[in-house]
Amino acid sequence: MYSSAQYGYADNLPVAVAANAAYQEIGFDGFEEYSTANLYDSEYTGHGTLNFQCPEREEQITTTFNVLGAYDGGTTIWIDKEGYDNMPLPDQALLVLQDENGNEYETTADVTAITALDPSSINGLATYFKDQVTKLSLDQIDFCTSPGSLALTGRVVLAYNIQYNEIPSDGLGCGGRAITTAEAHTGRHSLEINASTTFEQKELHLIDGRNYILSAWVKSSSTNPAFTYEGNGAGIDVAMNGGTETFQPSGPMIEGWQRIEGVFTYNSGSDLSFTLRPSGATNYYFDDIRIYPEDGSIQTYVYNPEDYRLQAVMDQNNYATFYHYDEEGNLFLIKKETAKGIKTIQETREYVIDRLEE
Repeated sequence: MYSSAQYGYADNLPVAVAANAAYQEIGFDGFEEYSTANLYDSEYTGHGTLNFQCPEREEQITTTFNVLGAYDGGTTIWIDKEGYDNMPLPDQALLVLQDENGNEYETTADVTAITALDPSSINGLATYFKDQVTKLSLDQIDFCTSPGSLALTGRVVLAYNIQYNEIPSDGLGCGGRAITTAEAHTGRHSLEINASTTFEQKELHLIDGRNYILSAWVKSSSTNPAFTYEGNGAGIDVAMNGGTETFQPSGPMIEGWQRIEGVFTYNSGSDLSFTLRPSGATNYYFDDIRIYPEDGSIQTYVYNPEDYRLQAVMDQNNYATFYHYDEEGNLFLIKKETAKGIKTIQETREYVIDRLEE
C-alpha cells in the first residue's frame, strides 16, 4: 500500500494526505489560497490537481517607444528604452514614421533581435543619450507608400499576445463564478456559482476501472433555504468517456450546508470534467471539494492563509473539526461537525488574576 500527499500555501503545508492512492488520483480545494494570489496569475498552483480556474483567455498588450535619431533606411532602429537585453521578442511590431512634412508611414514587421547598446557606439546619438539605448533588428521594413524622404522620425509599437487562466474573484466574473467570503463551509472562502459551470480536470490521472469518491459541500444563497437541496437540481456532474455521473446533495443539513458524495467508476479515453450546478436562478456556494479512490482513505486540511494556523481538518467522510484561536494565537475551542450538527468537544480559557495587595 502506498500513500501520497498534496501541499499548498506556497508548498509549505499539507492540504491532502491519502493512503492507497497515488498523487494524481487525489484532489482537494478549500478555496482559501485564491485570495493571496494574483487573480490573473496563470502560474497559480494552490488548487493542486483540481482545477476551478476560468478557461484560458488571450489578451494583447502593447508598449510604445520613440524612435531615436532619424531613420535612414535599412532594417535597424533604435528606441528610447534602457537595457532591454532580456526582453522577449514581441509577436509583432508596428512602425509609424513621419517625414519632415508631417506625412505618416506605417508598416508591420517581425523583430528578430533586441540588443542593449552604448550610445557612444552609435553615430549621432552620443550627444543626446548618456545611458544605454535599445536596438531593434527587424526582418524587413516595407512601406506600402514609399516615403518622400529618408529623414524620418516616429515611434514603434511592440505587441505581445498573452495567454492566461483567470482565477475567479469576488463579483461573479468569468462566466458566473467567483471566490467569495459571503459563505464558507470551512475557512473563509468558497466558490460561488450562478450558472452551471464546467471545469476540465487535466491534472487528475485516474486509473481505468477503479472506483473513486467525489465529495463536496453546497449551500444556497437564499434567505429562506429549503430543508434539503436533494432533487432541486443543484449538484455536481462528472463527465468522462462513456457518459456522465450525476451527484446531488443528500443527508442532514448542517447550518445551511449539505454534503454531496458519490462513487463513480472511471472510464478512460476522454477528458475528465466536473460541472457544478446551482438550482434555478439562485446562487450556490461550493466548498471543500475532493476526490480519492474508494478503497483508499483521505484527510484534508484548511489553514488561515495569513498566519498558517490550522482552521479545519476533514475526516474520511468530509466532516470537519474546527479549530478556533484567541487574539494571542492560543487554541481555545475545538468543534466537531456531526450528522446532528456542530458540537463543542473542547474549550479552554486562560485567565491571569492580579494578586491583590494586602
